[in-house]
Amino acid sequence: LRRQDLKAARESIQAVLKVAPDFGYAQQLAGAIEYEAGALAQAVTHLTRAQQLMPESLAARQLLAQALLRAGDPAKALATLQPVLDGKAVTPALLNLAAQAWQQQGELAKAEALFKRAAALDPADSRTRVALALNQIARGDASALESLQATAADDKGTVADLALVNERMRRREFDAALQAIAALEKKTPGQALAPLLRARVQMALKQPDKARQSLEQAAQAEPANLQAATALAEFDVRDKQFDAARKRFDALLKADPKNVGALLAVARVRQAAGAPAAEVRTLLEEALRANPTEPRPRLALVEHHLAQKDTPAALTAAQEAVAAIPDNPTLLAELARVQAVAGDFNQSISSLGQVAAQRPDSVQAQLMLAEVQMAAKNFDAAVTALQRARALAPRDFTVAQRLAAAQVAAGRPEQALATARALQKEKETAVPGLVLEGDVEAAQRRGREALAAYRAALAKVPASTAVAVKVHGALLAQEPAAAPAFATKWMSEHPQDAGFLFHLSEVAGARGDHAQAEARLQEALKLRPDDPVMLNNLAYMQVLLKRPGAVATAEKANQLRPQHPYFMDTLAVALGAEKQFDRAIELQKKVVALDPKNPLWKLTLARLYLDAGQRAQARTELSALAALG
Repeated sequence: LRRQDLKAARESIQAVLKVAPDFGYAQQLAGAIEYEAGALAQAVTHLTRAQQLMPESLAARQLLAQALLRAGDPAKALATLQPVLDGKAVTPALLNLAAQAWQQQGELAKAEALFKRAAALDPADSRTRVALALNQIARGDASALESLQATAADDKGTVADLALVNERMRRREFDAALQAIAALEKKTPGQALAPLLRARVQMALKQPDKARQSLEQAAQAEPANLQAATALAEFDVRDKQFDAARKRFDALLKADPKNVGALLAVARVRQAAGAPAAEVRTLLEEALRANPTEPRPRLALVEHHLAQKDTPAALTAAQEAVAAIPDNPTLLAELARVQAVAGDFNQSISSLGQVAAQRPDSVQAQLMLAEVQMAAKNFDAAVTALQRARALAPRDFTVAQRLAAAQVAAGRPEQALATARALQKEKETAVPGLVLEGDVEAAQRRGREALAAYRAALAKVPASTAVAVKVHGALLAQEPAAAPAFATKWMSEHPQDAGFLFHLSEVAGARGDHAQAEARLQEALKLRPDDPVMLNNLAYMQVLLKRPGAVATAEKANQLRPQHPYFMDTLAVALGAEKQFDRAIELQKKVVALDPKNPLWKLTLARLYLDAGQRAQARTELSALAALG
């Protein structure tokens, strides 16, 4: 292997594995040989086995994570690294790999934090210079970016390059990010890493054609790269090239028929293509049978059943998942969620208690526990869980917001106000704290106090659409005569604010002024012509106003957001309004099939049957609805 005689190395290690298949180091060495040969699927297979045989081996874990990253599966690489990231034995190399995995998933803040930890562990390493530069950048030292760039240029490794790319992307300095990626590519020839990062930047620049070219380059460099195949398949699905999307995974599955990421991706492609739910379920079950100890296919199967509103099947799948992999907090949390959906709050709370015990530092576990307690109307218990979450994340606005809501529900509005005002003491959470105070006051029907808090927030962030919407909503409730003047002034000062225009369209629609709602949506769409929600709403207003063009508008929304029941429903209604009943009814049947437990879709279908003169079919649908009570 050291001489790069991979053929001889492979023959030798296979001879060892024939007589000692459970010798962990032999599996690790086999994985290293396949990794060097670029046979990533085989490398992952050997290294996964090595890691199972030697769970304490950091070397096996590190090499497996490297192979998974090269194979384009950053999520699984993170899952491999996660158990050791907070341990005393963690190394800079392990932290650096985890940072790369977060970076590949677009989680730049998490990547930066790990790059800093990696650099701090080894003062003699060039990573120290990287950490110093990142810390200086965080403190606002502009010259530190030049230092990071110089380190990347001097260092033969890639840590500084990746950190530099990360920082440029985080700052949205995309031209500079592309230059940094070009430098990284010179150090990693023949790998998919640089083209994948370049594609991410090009997508941020709204250059999909260039991004596609970069992804094709990544796939050509590493045909078994899951990330490249998945991203290219997304392009194919957008273009309705479903067969092409499916074929993206052929090379991966030929090399590794059990590749869980590829198997799940195929199921997603078939679902996007409108395949029957039973076919998608079969694909997910095949992925599960091929990978019985892998959580992802089990989670996907549970989610599939939930999407089909088949709660009993989802509950069974979740219970089987926990039975098969009993110590996995993610699966336990999923079981708790399904139990809550099924209305079994006591069991859900019990399951979440196990999750919290396994992950005492998990904010998410406490949030989920609080959510179920709220659903069960155990408001005091929800407050307790959220207070624990807040102790773990004192500056997290979402946690404070949920805590205040629970305190209001528990009949403790003064505590909720105290929670909001505590946020206002910190500079970075002052505005959210004021907004939260307004929300608490509004919940108590203290409109004047709510308006005052929202106005105070807007004074601190005078260009915030979200806060302006709050002020306008409070004015409508408290000082309705002043609301139009506020809206007019806001739009004169912010003529490009499509979000506020959309808000005004919803206000107009709520009061039954469909012509005004249509006009506001037309204005907003001049600024955001490809916003599917705005297009969908506009199509519905056009139907109500009997305007021409509703079908074309709804079709565009469906092209931008395919297989979405609400958008499909609007298109069916628009088709019915134009008396294209056959097409409308066929489309609405698909809506019902996508979401069979939602009675609204059946009601629309019944109306379409009535309008088409098909009274018997309408009666069948209405009888089914009437039976629901």
